[in-house]
Amino acid sequence: MIDQQKKEWYDLGLLEEMQDNQYLLLVLSIFLRDTAADLKEIEVALAAGDISAVGRKAHKMKGSAGVIQAAFFLDLLNQLEDAAKKNINIGELRSIVKQTQKHYRQLDRSLVKIIQQKK
Repeated sequence: MIDQQKKEWYDLGLLEEMQDNQYLLLVLSIFLRDTAADLKEIEVALAAGDISAVGRKAHKMKGSAGVIQAAFFLDLLNQLEDAAKKNINIGELRSIVKQTQKHYRQLDRSLVKIIQQKK
């Protein structure tokens, strides 16, 4: 397991260097909207036993997690993708999905505060 204490949740430094507040707000809003939808799709795929769909969706999500440099979240997505590729048992996969969802909820709360502050 990854030690969350050793990884930063996210780093908006690259986005902030652009000095375009509207762009930053747009990127964060899209990240939150799309990630929530993608996690729901992962849950549906998992319930249907479609492990390859879980892996594909986790792979897709890595790009947006990289944009905000969400290191721990990105590591969870890598774990999820790798686990799906290895076709591990559904219980272990479900555990990684739950951990990913939990961390996303924390990211969501933090990023929503940033959006509110920058508006």
